[in-house]
Formats: sequence, structure tokens, C-alpha cells
Amino acid sequence: MNPIYLFRLVLAGLVSLGVLSQFPAPDASFEASEAIYEVPARVPSTTLAPRKGPEPAAAARPLVGFIDNCEDGLELALRAGWPAEHLAHLGRIMWRESNCKSWAFNPNDVSGGSRGLLQINGAHTKPTAWNPTGWLQSQYIGIVKTDDLFNAELNLRAGWVLYQYAERVYGDGWQPWAATRDRD
Repeated sequence: MNPIYLFRLVLAGLVSLGVLSQFPAPDASFEASEAIYEVPARVPSTTLAPRKGPEPAAAARPLVGFIDNCEDGLELALRAGWPAEHLAHLGRIMWRESNCKSWAFNPNDVSGGSRGLLQINGAHTKPTAWNPTGWLQSQYIGIVKTDDLFNAELNLRAGWVLYQYAERVYGDGWQPWAATRDRD
């Protein structure tokens, strides 16, 4: 069965049951490739945000794509949604994983290569039966393709989403960076 058709069928069922009552039922014009608009940095969540058009130009702000030191990375982490109490450990992770370089790349990672400040695996952006566009793309944080993980702000947003997921599932938000266990 076509994964997009299956997705539409499941989504329509959830809407008809009232589980997703704030979303309209998909119609024939729905396409998985529709544009996903960037949401504010303070909304990293695994729940779907309602689709909406682009924000007015005055409200839009450019993403910070490039940094090369840890201080800038920690300031950007706050902007990307990370709470201040996590910054000390996050700084150690950024240093260990990438030397605080937003362009860092590890092609030897068998999970699709690791990219950016937090060395996020490319596997999180690959399409699956459950997420036809990729898991990080489905989080509405601005990720469209794997190389978006080289953008410093998007990488930190993706890291915050991964942290929240790991906290819920494993009880340890730092689990995706288990090699960096020098916590306070």
C-alpha cells in the first residue's frame, strides 16, 4: 500500500474520531510535498502544529546559519528553545561533538552521517513508512532536507526536539549524546 495513501487514511480516521479535531480532514488536494512553514523557535514539539501561511515579513527573522565558537552557540541555543539550565551540559556536548563548528560533518556515522553542532544523525531526516518526509521534517521546526542540519539554529532546534523525545521515551533527554556523560 502506498505510504502516502495510508497516511491520509489514518489521518482521516483520527480526524473523524475527534482525536485531531483541530485539523481539517485531508482532501484530494492534500499532498505530502506541500510547503511546511517555519514556526517560532519556542515551539519544538512532537505534536503537529496547524498549517498556516507564511508570517508577515515584519515578523519573520532570518535563521542564524553559521557560528564558529561556543559562546555564540549557547546564545543561539536559547533562541532555538533550549532552557538556560541545560546550557552548561549542552556547551560540553557541542564542544565534544563538533568543537562548536556548525559545519562539522562525520561521514563515518553509519546512521546517515552526523552533521552540525550537535552531530545529529542524518537518519532522523530520512523518509520512513511512519514519516514519509522524515521524522525531523514532521516536527515543524524548519528542517526540509538533511543538509539543513548544517544550519546552526536548525541543528539546535533539532537537538531540542531530540532531547524532549528522549526525555519522554527513555527518561533521559541526554541519551542521544550518551558518549558525553560528564554531566554536573
